[in-house]
Amino acid sequence: MNHDIGPVSAELAEDIVFESELIPSYGDMEMMLTQEGVNLNRHAKNFLSEIASLPALDADGAAHLASRLDSDPAAKADLIEGLMRIVVCAAKRYIGRGVTFLDLLQEGSLGLVGAAETYSSEDGDFRLHAAGCVVDALEFAVADAEMTGEIPAHLTELLNTISRSDMVLEEKLGREATPEEIAEDTGLALDEVLSVMELMEEIASQDNGEPAAEEETAETEDTDAESEEPRARWDAGRRTNS
Repeated sequence: MNHDIGPVSAELAEDIVFESELIPSYGDMEMMLTQEGVNLNRHAKNFLSEIASLPALDADGAAHLASRLDSDPAAKADLIEGLMRIVVCAAKRYIGRGVTFLDLLQEGSLGLVGAAETYSSEDGDFRLHAAGCVVDALEFAVADAEMTGEIPAHLTELLNTISRSDMVLEEKLGREATPEEIAEDTGLALDEVLSVMELMEEIASQDNGEPAAEEETAETEDTDAESEEPRARWDAGRRTNS
């Protein structure tokens, strides 16, 4: 199956492949992402650490393994592992689009697997083909999240972690835990905790036939109401999952 990459996507694929060659180690990955303003929680850091532990493939190595995909079952696994840095470089371009960075890494990984399964010699450079497939997977994940407003499958573990922490802290403190306290307890980035709260609030609003918070009349919201918004979002999420 030929994966046709248009002119714009071809340029993007080349940029992603080139950038992936510049991050051989975990330190390089973390530095690149920090410079891009990406906040990494411990789950994302663990994922990146695993990727960094895999040997990277250069152009010749990737071409050699790609030529053996039809005859050598091990070639597929080696090819995927050796090009996981492409996933990292592609995923960071979709930060802030409604999908967590960890989910972007996981969705991009599925795209890379698909690249190995659909590749033919007519596709040319496997690395460019892979980058195109990864971008397609990320575009689909972002579009799906925007259209459905539902929690991606990979967010289930994250939601459960936050929910457990919230309940334990509430019992321990004798009051509702703040997002900052939940973030500190779980080791997650504060913006990720708030992102889950917002996501749950949107889903709860849809389930109840109510408008999302950002669609409510701005004039009726004062400073005090705005300060309570993160807590209200989380409460809505807890009601949805109770």
